[in-house]
Amino acid sequence: MRKFIYVSVTIFILFLTGCSNDSNRYKFSYDLMMDNYTDFIEISTFTPSSNEGVKFIQIIVTIKDGDALLDDVEITYSLKHYSNFFDNNTTTSHTHTYTLNSNLTINVPRFSDQTTVKITSIKGKILTNISREIDYEKSEEIKLQLESKLTPFLDATELSIETKIALTISGQTFNESVFINIRQSPFYLSSFSNNQGIIINESNNSYILTEVGRFESLNYYRLIDQFDSIDEVDSMPDTNIGIVLSDDFFYSFEDDMYTLTGDTKTILRQLITDENTMNAFLNVYKENTLTVTIKVNDYSYTETVKLNFEGGSIMVSMTYDTSTFSEANLNNYVQMPPLNPDLIAHSTDVSQTVKDQLFVSGTTNYYRVELTADLYAFEIDSSFDMTFYTLDGTLVQFDKSTDPLYAEHKNIYNITEGTYILAISSRADFIKLYDFRIFPLNSYKTIGDQLNPILLTEDAINVEIEGLYDYVILAVEAPEGGLLTLSPNKASNLFIYRYISADHLDSSNLNHKEGKPIYISLTPGINKFRVSSWYVETILFEIDLHGVTWHDGITLTDSYSDEFIVTSRNGSNDFTFKMDNDGYFVIDILLDEMLSFPRYGYSAYISKSNDLGVYRSYTSFSITETQTKIYLTKGDYALRVPTILSYKIKSSRDVPTNLTSDTLTPYDTTNLSNTLMNRNINSYDTYNWYPQNIKKLHFSLSKADYVYIDLYYPNELVLLDSLGNVINLYDPSSLLLYLEAETYTLYFKENDMHQTIKIAVQVYIVDDPLVALDDSFMDSLTTINWKEDFEFKLDYLGDSDYASFVLLNDAKVQIYSSKSVNITIFNEQGKLIRSYSSTSLTLDLTSGTYYFRVSYGVFYTPPIGTIHTFRLDKLDA
Repeated sequence: MRKFIYVSVTIFILFLTGCSNDSNRYKFSYDLMMDNYTDFIEISTFTPSSNEGVKFIQIIVTIKDGDALLDDVEITYSLKHYSNFFDNNTTTSHTHTYTLNSNLTINVPRFSDQTTVKITSIKGKILTNISREIDYEKSEEIKLQLESKLTPFLDATELSIETKIALTISGQTFNESVFINIRQSPFYLSSFSNNQGIIINESNNSYILTEVGRFESLNYYRLIDQFDSIDEVDSMPDTNIGIVLSDDFFYSFEDDMYTLTGDTKTILRQLITDENTMNAFLNVYKENTLTVTIKVNDYSYTETVKLNFEGGSIMVSMTYDTSTFSEANLNNYVQMPPLNPDLIAHSTDVSQTVKDQLFVSGTTNYYRVELTADLYAFEIDSSFDMTFYTLDGTLVQFDKSTDPLYAEHKNIYNITEGTYILAISSRADFIKLYDFRIFPLNSYKTIGDQLNPILLTEDAINVEIEGLYDYVILAVEAPEGGLLTLSPNKASNLFIYRYISADHLDSSNLNHKEGKPIYISLTPGINKFRVSSWYVETILFEIDLHGVTWHDGITLTDSYSDEFIVTSRNGSNDFTFKMDNDGYFVIDILLDEMLSFPRYGYSAYISKSNDLGVYRSYTSFSITETQTKIYLTKGDYALRVPTILSYKIKSSRDVPTNLTSDTLTPYDTTNLSNTLMNRNINSYDTYNWYPQNIKKLHFSLSKADYVYIDLYYPNELVLLDSLGNVINLYDPSSLLLYLEAETYTLYFKENDMHQTIKIAVQVYIVDDPLVALDDSFMDSLTTINWKEDFEFKLDYLGDSDYASFVLLNDAKVQIYSSKSVNITIFNEQGKLIRSYSSTSLTLDLTSGTYYFRVSYGVFYTPPIGTIHTFRLDKLDA
């Protein structure tokens, strides 16, 4: 136990001894005050993340003399907290005392994410081994030594200067560098920052100012001006070499580092020549003295100065080097045209596209161009203007080309031979890159000649288009017209236009651009075409010419023509013919080998001559297969087939024997619903209903039966008995009746169309128990009582229910139904009054007996057994 106490006491004594030695081992002690504390300490802050816990800011004291200590130093801090929400500041204060061995980093509560700190009061002592007493003799000795070491740099003929600027605000540092290279003779100076800057170089006893910059992703340089004397250069950067070693500064040397301390303004004025920048520094740096460190090496030396201010610092270092001078390498930079024509150094080849030229609004770019006499295409963005001058500055205006071959281009000019100054400008307010070209059309190997086209006399031709302004003029001689086929070896972007007169082109491009064969209907004689492209292209065409173009001498016969008939371009391909009797006009078409019948056929048109011999449109139809039959009445006609490109045709007549009458055979069904559900168009018998003819379809019953008459296409159907009596009410599509044994006729009135109508019909003899039990047929009508509900039930598919009502006087009648159904109203003579689908209807009716029919359809019917309720009201007596 005694041993433990002894050891503990020993350690405590040693600790006290160490504490007393801390103060005794320092040679100097200085009082810290607001005027001098920055000579000894620096204050910085750090804001840790505040995701969890209490928000605080760290205040860090850094002692400039490495092993110095603070001896009971009391510092009062003022903290300004800015609130984004309230847009105001709140100020708090914190006082902390630093002892000899206390932590120099403290945590202070903060009340926002934007807190700044400054010292408002400081008192206490700092212990240090570095004297703050000025030894003027030593300072002068160090100054002379420094001047000696810097003399080689001041006498250097080539020097590179690197300036680094580091700005630290709220813990975030921003860096910037400036590189200067300077040579005395021949004079050269370059100043760059971020690969942008200026170059001034001496050439032929004058000085050339060059701008070096970057726009978007393009590095460029441009000659800006030329001077007789370097003193004339307004944009000359400051090239003073280092800080002037004034006797007003205090000099020291330690650890191979020179330090000079002097008046803040005096030092800053040597570093900063711009007065506004100077004042900006003084607004943030409030100390009267400033320290500069200088590190001298064999071939370089570096000056460094640091300015601390509230919330951050600025550090500037400048390195002067006599071994690294180099002229700027502009190999990866694009030269821009000068803004002054006197600075043009060489001619520009404008026959090829001059790319990525930088334009700045308010300026003009100048080029020297050498042009021979020829047609030229001026190519540039429409927002720019091209202006030409002679070398002595006289304005030159060129005439636009009047050659019809280039009529679609508005930028072709006749230029006389000469060397010109080209000025490119714009009235727009922008900075942008542009491309341009002044393209000589004589650079093409061949130029199209409208008067001497290339005749297509071989089986193939190689068409070469050299560019946007190149044209190939082709011609084919075809005494009888015919069909020209051009089969390309590949897809292309060619434009192929037909000449419709000496200088005018048709507006339709004949090329398909998918590499498919091109079919061209020719007119008898010389046919001329112009071929062009937006691109350089070479296409091989195989050539075929056959057939004759339709003309007035071509007539319809009962045999095919020897040559294929090619539809003429104007579409007036009328074949006249005569029908001596009513009957079928039969057309047989043989298509050219490259054609086939499309899904919906080729359109065809027939006109008929009136009594005055004038042909009027009569009917139209589609030709979907080799043979087509059209029923026509007696008369003179003309056939036009404008949509078939190339074909052979013949015609004949066919007079049917059963124009107006046919016999149909009824079918038996024992389940009407099932039969109707499974029917389709192929289930029907079809009959021709010829133009200007009636149609009668006869069928017979051997015994009395229910009969269902079903029309696929709605038509006005009238059912007649053997004596010609009408026994049905008008119905557009279907009819279910009870008929006695005899022969009946489905009568269709005269077809007033100019084409044959297909009648698709089916007659069923119904032996269905559901139909036999139905009590709502025409032969067993129920008379409706006014203002009383009555019902109809859907008994089976195809069901139709009938009733009648009587009006003794004219009245307005309103019909109501519980559900929307198809309702038809007839009068006593069977005339249709109204057919509708709704839940109510109002009619004005005269006195008499009327029939009321409800039909339910087949495919969109309600479930079998559905009951519909109806009621009739008279609104007026």
